[in-house]
Amino acid sequence: MLKSLGITPDLSAADEYSAELDRLIYFRLIVKGLIDPSACPDRVVADLADAQRDALREQRRQSAAYRPPVDRRIENFLRSHLSDVANSKSIRLPGQTFRLDRHGLARRLSLPAKGDTYENAYVQSTRVLNGVLHNPRNDRRTTEGTFHVAEGGLPVPAGKRAVPKHVFANMLRAAMNPPDDLMRLPFADGLDCDGRSWVSLLLRPLVQPGVPGGLR
Repeated sequence: MLKSLGITPDLSAADEYSAELDRLIYFRLIVKGLIDPSACPDRVVADLADAQRDALREQRRQSAAYRPPVDRRIENFLRSHLSDVANSKSIRLPGQTFRLDRHGLARRLSLPAKGDTYENAYVQSTRVLNGVLHNPRNDRRTTEGTFHVAEGGLPVPAGKRAVPKHVFANMLRAAMNPPDDLMRLPFADGLDCDGRSWVSLLLRPLVQPGVPGGLR
């Protein structure tokens, strides 16, 4: 319940879980080669991660061409849908990512390891009692009239704007090649390291209705 939903019986357990998440983040960042082991304040974690780094680097290199099933399904759909407007081979999701597979990881990554605020050209984030407050530079309370939907699939709702498929293909290509400053994890701010990585999140309902012939 704590790792999946963040439900905890008391504050002391929540504090310990937050510290555990920090150790996990440091471990993964070191193993991925995104930060130096010396940046980790926990020497036990740093030494364990450093010992695993070289072995796992080779493992990642060998598995670089492997795509998880969910990634393959998304890529196959995009390639099929955009086959008439884009080079299908150029449509690929990020390969190596920092997986958000525990409750609270995104929250911890959203702020510096040694601070309570983070700011760049697009957002200002501040730690608050119950999480993180994000203030984007352009904050609209509605997507009416600005939410664009690519043509070629289901009917586009009246409150949205339809755009040609090639527009979406160009937007997807740009999104998969972001500038370096947007790739830097806020957690790594102030750690004197590269700290650039994609993050990924797979959402699967805990309660799923029975569908004949569906996945279990």
